[in-house]
Amino acid sequence: MVMPQIAIKIYLIFLSALIITSAILFFSLNKPDHLAAFVPKNAEVYLHTSYNSFTNLKTDWQFASVNLLAQKSALTYKDWRTVIDTEPKELAAFSVNGQFFLLVKNNRKLKNLLETTTISHSLKGNTVIFPEFQFGDEESTESWIAQKTTNLNFSDFILMTNDFTKFSFPIRIAQTEPMLIKGNIKGETLRFKLNLEEEIPFFENKSAISPQVFPDNTKIYLQNISKDFFNYEAESVEDNIKYLLLKSFPTIEYLEVEDGFVLNIDKTIISSAETEREISKILAKIYPIEVTKSLPDGSIAKHLIADESKWQFIDQSGGRILKNSEIPFEFELFSGESNLSLSVRKTGSIATYTNSFYENGQLQNPLVSLCPITKKQNKILINTKQQGIKDINTLLISQKSATTIDICID
Repeated sequence: MVMPQIAIKIYLIFLSALIITSAILFFSLNKPDHLAAFVPKNAEVYLHTSYNSFTNLKTDWQFASVNLLAQKSALTYKDWRTVIDTEPKELAAFSVNGQFFLLVKNNRKLKNLLETTTISHSLKGNTVIFPEFQFGDEESTESWIAQKTTNLNFSDFILMTNDFTKFSFPIRIAQTEPMLIKGNIKGETLRFKLNLEEEIPFFENKSAISPQVFPDNTKIYLQNISKDFFNYEAESVEDNIKYLLLKSFPTIEYLEVEDGFVLNIDKTIISSAETEREISKILAKIYPIEVTKSLPDGSIAKHLIADESKWQFIDQSGGRILKNSEIPFEFELFSGESNLSLSVRKTGSIATYTNSFYENGQLQNPLVSLCPITKKQNKILINTKQQGIKDINTLLISQKSATTIDICID
C-alpha cells in the first residue's frame, strides 16, 4: 500500500503545481478593463490597452499611434506622451464628436504630475481624463462600451466602435451593433481579428495564381473581389479609372504598381467581348464628346454625349489593345484558358509588371513583408510605404471565414 500512497502524493503535488501555474498565468495574462465604465454613452470609438502592451510596440508605432490621436485631440503629442510616461497600468482613449480623450487610473507618478502640470484634465473618482471633460447626467453611467466589456481579456489591444465607417475601411461591412476588435502583438507584427455580422463580399474562385512574393514597387494586391466589395461609389472621372474597373468586373486578382495595374478577370462570368464593351462604356462616361445643336430660335445648345464607338479595342500582339491620344494610359486585354488579363499602364511605359503574377519567387527586388502571405486565403496586401505611410511596411487583410477577417501590420 506504500506505492499507491506515494503515487497519490505525487499526483496531488503535480495537481497543486498545475493549479498554481495556471493561476499565475491567468493573472499575468488577463488584462481586465477598469476604465470602460467612465466612457460616455455618446462615445464613437474606444481603445484600451495596458502600459506594457503599448511599450512592447515598436518605437515608430508608438509615435505614429500617439501622433494620430494627438491630431484629433485638444492635447499635443507632448501632452499625451507626458501622461503615458507616468506608467499607468491601463491606457484608454475615446472619441466624442471626433475629438479624442485620454483616460488613465491615478498612480504616484501621475499624482506628482497633476500637482504641477498645466495639462487640462478632469478627475472622476480615481480616474483622470485628459483634456478636461464634463459628463452630463445622461452620459454618466453605463455606456454601450461598458456594457460590452468583460473582466476576461487576453488581448493586447481592444478597439470598439459603433460606427466603423469612421475608419475609412476599404471593404463594405454591414454594422447594426457596436463592433469589438481584438489585437495582439506577434513578433514584429500587430494582428487584429474582426468578427462581422454579415458575410464578407469576397467571392470564391480557385483560379487565382495568388503569388506569395511581390515586386517591391507593388502598391496594392487584391484577390477574389466581388462587385459589391468596396465601401464607396466612384464618380466617372479619370482619377477613378481603377475603382470603376474593379466595381465593374469579377476580379480574381488585382496588382497595382507605380506605372499601372493589371486585373485577372473571371472569364466564366464575363466574356472578352462583354469586358471590352464595359470598358468602352466607362471611358465614354469619363471622356464625353461635345455635340453642338442649332435650336429653332437660332440659339446654339451644347450637349455632352457618352460615345462608346470612340473607344474600341483592336487586335495586336496576340491580344486586344485600346489606345487613344486623348488619354494618358492604354489598355491591353489577353484571353487565357479561364481568366482574362487586363493591364492598364501609363502610355509609353513598359508593362513589365504584367507578368508579376507568374514570377513567384523569382523577382529581383521582392517586397518583404513579415505578415503571413498564404496562397489559399482571399486577401488584400497594401504596401503602405508606396502609399506614403512611412511608419508601417505592409498591411495584410485576410479572409479567415465567411464572417471573419484578420488584419496584420508589420
